[in-house]
Amino acid sequence: MTDSLHDARHLDHDQCIETVMLKGPVKRVREFADEIIAERGVRHGVLNLVNVELGAPHTHDGTTHRHLKPHIERHENRNLQCQQH
Repeated sequence: MTDSLHDARHLDHDQCIETVMLKGPVKRVREFADEIIAERGVRHGVLNLVNVELGAPHTHDGTTHRHLKPHIERHENRNLQCQQH
């Protein structure tokens, strides 16, 4: 992993919700998620991946660098309406 952020919030005496944000190779992120989800006491776990693209290089303050930008896929607007009974 090249970067991470962790946050935990206690819901009550016995339960908490934890969020981990990772930056790194997808294979390693998946392995980490699988390890955490398999831990004893974990009741629910889910992995959400965000594809990123490397932005164009730019310079400010004398330094040239690139930013990671979320890659947003455009999909056709499909009919997802629920039928009312």
